[in-house]
Amino acid sequence: MKPVEAPVPRALAATGHRGIIYRDPYGVVLVIGPFNGPLLLLLRPAIAALAAGNCCVLKLSEAIKATSSLLIDLIPKYFDPDAVTAMAGHREQTTELLKLPFDFIFFTGSTGTGKVIARAAAENLTPILLELGGQNPAIVDETANLPDAAKKIVWGKMAWGGQWCTSPGYATCTNR
Repeated sequence: MKPVEAPVPRALAATGHRGIIYRDPYGVVLVIGPFNGPLLLLLRPAIAALAAGNCCVLKLSEAIKATSSLLIDLIPKYFDPDAVTAMAGHREQTTELLKLPFDFIFFTGSTGTGKVIARAAAENLTPILLELGGQNPAIVDETANLPDAAKKIVWGKMAWGGQWCTSPGYATCTNR
């Protein structure tokens, strides 16, 4: 967390200027996790936030009752409750949670829910990071090895049961 020197353009360095990077934590970070990949997509951003000196509130998906229950039991055993807390809840609880003045919000999920979170964050001018799913194209041009491309597209679509944010939603191909 201590300040580190950063490079500056020569013209500025020649005049005595120098660059310094100050790493300041945001404060309290809300991490809203998805139902698909709850451990990776909830805990990875939480670990990054904690490592940067922040406290975290973890909002677990209501769609994964067993995983949410496990995390709600384990997190207080391994983390200081002043640093990390976890909760589950439905839309109503999330709506109330978003009224709180968090210092940063991280969300993984749908575009529709991402819009709701962005509007709520805007009320407090809270910075956000949205990792949103979508219809990602697989582009196959005339230089492609078709059997290899088909294998990779199918793998990408089937990985994580097709629920991965970057799963190909469709393929576009050139005419051969």
